Amino acid sequence: MVKSILAFCLGVVGLVFAQTSAAQTPETLIRTSQYIFEGAVEKQHASNVALLPPSDRTVVVRVNNMLRAPKGMNFHGKEITLYLPRAGEARTGEVAVFFANGWLYGENLAMKQVGRLPISSAQDLKSTIAQVESKVADEALLLRMREADLVVQGKVMATKVMRGEEHKRSEHETDWAVAQVRVVAVLKGQVPDTAKTVPVYFPTSTDEFWYLSPKFSEGQEGTFILSAATARRYRLEGYTALDPLDFLTGKDSERAKALAQRLR
Repeated sequence: MVKSILAFCLGVVGLVFAQTSAAQTPETLIRTSQYIFEGAVEKQHASNVALLPPSDRTVVVRVNNMLRAPKGMNFHGKEITLYLPRAGEARTGEVAVFFANGWLYGENLAMKQVGRLPISSAQDLKSTIAQVESKVADEALLLRMREADLVVQGKVMATKVMRGEEHKRSEHETDWAVAQVRVVAVLKGQVPDTAKTVPVYFPTSTDEFWYLSPKFSEGQEGTFILSAATARRYRLEGYTALDPLDFLTGKDSERAKALAQRLR
């Protein structure tokens, strides 16, 4: 369905969008782009970024509507410089949906174009972007679960700090704490029948190296994606949960439970 829509659009606009090859389906473009926006080419052979001299591969584009952008990077209504894959691909006055990645940040932003589609595709792209982002999130979570030694749903019964400041040997070294997690359901791996809880170690430091790692407290419930190998690397007896994806609650926890079916 997606390929047929793309083929129709290409047939309508002809060579103007020739750079969007058969391999560049909407899903491929979405997966490989930080920025997706509706825009109009204001000037050819132009640049509003001092670090990037104007050339036959630079155009200034006005962003008319952001369809996706990194948090805090909405350029709606502003002019950006777009670096084209090939010279002369965009014409002054051309309106399209642009797919691009950030490149140079100065008084303005320069992006490298990944591809573009006719403006007529903008409405359908909104739902496609949401679908692709959900698919990408599922793939990342499933990969994390495949790499894990143990995946359980459970509840933190207690926590305890295990190491003090005197053990630190570098600026990024952390105090460790351990959460005793009562297992409610095992989604991957095995837990001894005699084990009432499993020990899950986590860093207490807020240093940038550990900032995004889950920090546990008594009473927390959810899905724990655990690594014994990483625990051994830090000479800890038990498991670690260090990635932001390693502890999930609410709907995300239920999503992990559903995805766990693919592990079998």
